[in-house]
Amino acid sequence: MRHSSALVALTLALSLACGGPGKGDGGGDGLFGGDTGDDGGTVIPSLPDVPDAVAYLNNDADGTHYSDLPHPGDVCPESWVHLGGGYNTVACSSGSPGVVALIDENVDGVHYTDLSHEREVCPDGWEYIGGGYDTVGCHKAGNEGQPVYLDQDLNGAHYSDLPSPGDVCPEGWAHLGGGSYSQVCQAPARWAVVYLNNDKNGVHYDDLPSPGDVCPEGWQHVGGGYYTQVCAKDGGGAIGTLNKDKDLVHMSDLPNEGDVCPEGWTYLGGGYENVSCEGGSPGNVLLLNDDVDGVHYDDLPSPGDVCPDGFNFIGGGYYTIACADI
Repeated sequence: MRHSSALVALTLALSLACGGPGKGDGGGDGLFGGDTGDDGGTVIPSLPDVPDAVAYLNNDADGTHYSDLPHPGDVCPESWVHLGGGYNTVACSSGSPGVVALIDENVDGVHYTDLSHEREVCPDGWEYIGGGYDTVGCHKAGNEGQPVYLDQDLNGAHYSDLPSPGDVCPEGWAHLGGGSYSQVCQAPARWAVVYLNNDKNGVHYDDLPSPGDVCPEGWQHVGGGYYTQVCAKDGGGAIGTLNKDKDLVHMSDLPNEGDVCPEGWTYLGGGYENVSCEGGSPGNVLLLNDDVDGVHYDDLPSPGDVCPDGFNFIGGGYYTIACADI
């Protein structure tokens, strides 16, 4: 896969936007109460507001890198669907409702490299599915809330300055462990999350009366991320982080940066060299540079051809193409 070292800065944002990259066996109640089908005996209906789980992996559950496998898609867990290639990772879908957390420390703060096996970093009830970019991929099936990556609480206190790192999580949210200079907290089911540093008027959160003022109307400030502020909304739509529109015109070359959002999507504000857009319903947004055959989007008849079946081309990300299943 072709990639740029500058994309390292995107790793966290990608994880957050669509369930993204992390390293390396491995809740909240929702529409189905506490029964998420973890016993294997419950069939979980695919509802339009319960997106399928998506993971970005570079190692399979045996620790083998995708480049050492017969086909990159072989890194995907058994029965999962290969969607294409992202930044130094492979995108896989469970094909059923669920979420993926990218964790590098367990809830006791022990790094996966200091455990007997990296699978042990996954919280109780979560399935180890392999490794991503210096993190471990952990999957939970069912109508689960998405993982949210925070390094500061609502009062601006860093997790390292709190009595326990998990205290950074908002009240009622589960602490799952640590991930990429942050703590991983699980939002309530069906909540959407967006990471912003500029509001819709282009004003940075440092220049607002309160950092939480960066959150759009109707969104709740839940803390700070990695040089961003984190906003959440019950029942929000899919979140796309884009810097180019469907014509691959960069946001800086458009009359307004919000014009990068696809038709029917809502401009929420700016993140790290990108714009956040909310779709009209929950779903997944993939950021890919290779299709399922390993062909880079530059070598395809049209960049949108990189999108897998069931996903629509909605614009460009940071050296990637954005595809949405809504």
